[in-house]
Amino acid sequence: MSDRETGVPRTTLAELVASVLQDFETPVPTGIVRVVASSRSGRKVTAESLSRLAAGQRDAFLRTRRPPLLCHSLGAGGEALTPRIWALADWRAGRRFVTPDSEEGWRALLALGLLREVERPDAADDHLVRTALHATASLLGPAGGYRPDDESGWEELRRQVAQRLPQAGVDSLTREQREAEDRLRDVAAVVAYFGRAVGEGEADRGAAPLVRLPRAGEKGEPFDQVLRRRLGGDPELHSVVVAYLQGFSFVVDEIGRPPSSEEFADFWHFDLPSVRRDEAAFAKAFPEERGPARLVRLLEEGLARRGALRALLDAPVVDPAPPSGEVAPAPGQRWVSPDDSEVLTLIEVEGEQLVGGKHDRRSGTSALWVGSRSEIAEWRLDTPRSVWRVRFDVDVIPATLMEPLAKADIVVDRMMRPANPRPGQSALRVGTVEGQLAAEGEDEARQRVIEAVGALTSLEASEISVSPLPSRLAAER
Repeated sequence: MSDRETGVPRTTLAELVASVLQDFETPVPTGIVRVVASSRSGRKVTAESLSRLAAGQRDAFLRTRRPPLLCHSLGAGGEALTPRIWALADWRAGRRFVTPDSEEGWRALLALGLLREVERPDAADDHLVRTALHATASLLGPAGGYRPDDESGWEELRRQVAQRLPQAGVDSLTREQREAEDRLRDVAAVVAYFGRAVGEGEADRGAAPLVRLPRAGEKGEPFDQVLRRRLGGDPELHSVVVAYLQGFSFVVDEIGRPPSSEEFADFWHFDLPSVRRDEAAFAKAFPEERGPARLVRLLEEGLARRGALRALLDAPVVDPAPPSGEVAPAPGQRWVSPDDSEVLTLIEVEGEQLVGGKHDRRSGTSALWVGSRSEIAEWRLDTPRSVWRVRFDVDVIPATLMEPLAKADIVVDRMMRPANPRPGQSALRVGTVEGQLAAEGEDEARQRVIEAVGALTSLEASEISVSPLPSRLAAER
């Protein structure tokens, strides 16, 4: 099997990463691994391909119980560090811990390894040089970040960095590394290799995280289903949060750490207020989380070897949060009272306020109605069972699809900014389309969409999300 981003067989990518670790003689952050591996191989090694490799190493161990080639570096408490720091599984366990009393020596080994990498005859990569100078500056201060004019300057940098190396050698452990190693002796092997379960001990906004991976014997449910429920079935908020999570995950892989709001906005060329709105939508769904970093990592852990960012939403999770309703009110919907005596057709939805035309079946009269969501909380949505909601990402400007979709009797509800890439792609799609259509089943609904847009963009059935229109009002969270 080949890595789709690099064109290199998966085993070769693992060996490439292992060779970097052997030469550096210390755990290496995934960002540096990506730069060095790309320079050595002569082809781009993407963050997503490394994520797939990491998930594959863990999954292979869980299936075979054979020691992996690669594993994770750990913090003093045995937790896997984020962003990922790679290590060789055959190293002594204590050597894989990055502790406060080992950090300066670790940074020196990283900087020296990068400086030696720049020295390689085939290393003409400006990105590699910038990465090396950034590492030396973090160790030596700003003066270490200036690019030397000649080889003697590079040699002086290497000499200064070498003076910061651990005096006892790379195989010797610091006191805190030995203590951490002792604490690791009685834990499960999967924890020793890949760190404690995601989210353990990570508090947020004064509340403990709720969403977790299924334990042994638990089935769990797709994360996308959890997200929809927590947002009360609101399709617009769901689309916002999905795009935000995907975009956040992409930036983490690119810069090697969770971005600030400003960095996220700058990366995607968004204005800061729109990013704040995305963050607010995420907080509405997951008020107990500090931000998306823990959930993105959790989904990656639950993804096994599939690795495609789009598939993150399918990762099974357990959410003990109380359930909410299934659908949010929207213009054009028809709601029927519990006794079937009244029918309300919504015209406008502004937050909690609803405006519509109410028809009284008993008296045969109709009138304009203004009220709130709570007033129709017990009403049901009147919709045929054969009406389906569809959602799909496209490689063309969504507006160009309006005419062919309309000709196919597919009603477009909304068009949004980029959401998820296709499996195997690291680039964001151009946009996302949501709509409704009448069909006998999910397969027919997907086929109708594929045929409607086929002249302008290519879609696979697996890339089209199809769900029946719910029939209950979303409850307040």
